[in-house]
Amino acid sequence: MPVIDLGKSGTLQLRFDDMEGGANLYTYEIIHCTKDWKRSDIEKIEYLDGFDNEEIDNLAFAAGTIYDYTHYELTIPNEDVRWTVSGNFLLVVYEGDDSDRVPVITRRFMVVEPLIGIGGVVSSPFSVLQLKTHHRIELKAFLNEEISISDPVTELEAVVIQNGRWDNAIFGLAPKFQARNEINWDRTDQITMPALKEFRNFDIRSFKYTSDFVHSIDLRKNGNDVLLELAEKRTYRNYISDIDANGRFILTNSERPEPHISSDYANIIFSLDMKELYDKDVYVIGAFTDWQLREEFKMHYDASRKIYLGKALLKQGYYDYMYVTKDENGVLSSEDLEGSWFETENDYTVLLYYREFGSEYDRLIGSSTFNSNKL
Repeated sequence: MPVIDLGKSGTLQLRFDDMEGGANLYTYEIIHCTKDWKRSDIEKIEYLDGFDNEEIDNLAFAAGTIYDYTHYELTIPNEDVRWTVSGNFLLVVYEGDDSDRVPVITRRFMVVEPLIGIGGVVSSPFSVLQLKTHHRIELKAFLNEEISISDPVTELEAVVIQNGRWDNAIFGLAPKFQARNEINWDRTDQITMPALKEFRNFDIRSFKYTSDFVHSIDLRKNGNDVLLELAEKRTYRNYISDIDANGRFILTNSERPEPHISSDYANIIFSLDMKELYDKDVYVIGAFTDWQLREEFKMHYDASRKIYLGKALLKQGYYDYMYVTKDENGVLSSEDLEGSWFETENDYTVLLYYREFGSEYDRLIGSSTFNSNKL
């Protein structure tokens, strides 16, 4: 998770490729947000020291690749700007000059004042209906002399994030009671999440050989095609322990130096065995799709072969993913095609926000990440 301590050394880095090649003008802006990711009421001068809206001038051209892309890098904080308060921040990258610039990338990050301790335990839910499919998260916070909170039950709020995903994060979790220096959330089933399954994955760090779950690689002068093994529905399959990256991806290659500019792209062909057309739309998601249902990752049914097919252009690296469905009301479900078992290993991040009475913004005073593998 892109979480950085306020006032301590450390940086965040954004990398992206421009597939048009050449040198284009990109600038960036840093926006302070509320705990629920709306623009906050404080002015930029109140949360930044220095100036944003500067040009991203750290760029390099792809070398020895089929695709002629340009690689850009931005490090924050930097000599031009740094933040002075905690909370949620949105990094926006614009293309073009001030007269006609358009936003092309947004990324969330968090600045934390580590003023309060957070304890988290993952266990089985009390509900019989969720016992075999969900995780229950128990939270505690521990006050100390670094901060004085007059009314924790109304001034504190927690957010729980599973595997870095904002699309299914649980917001607005207020404590239930305080016992001396210990603040407690509900110990019943206030915070439960589907445990899901271990992620599917594929490894394309090399185009010279196929790895697990890669069926074949077709190298051509005008582009590479990588066909993944035919996948099957896992809804009712028994749980199988497997090491994964909890939905994340790593961009690199195993054969050439400077992988950010020497790694190539390939058309990744996804296939899912399905005897008949499903009554919902099917998508591929993972951290590489921003956990969003993007059109380029939508699967299309091939009735003659009785499979779903999808194709997406991706850079060399390692990828975790899963198949999800979307119904006519826009409701997303990973359980339709993947299932959910309580044994699944997941990372849970807790963010603790503090809005003192009369304050103009939400401070982030605690952050903690823990794993469910002790369940």
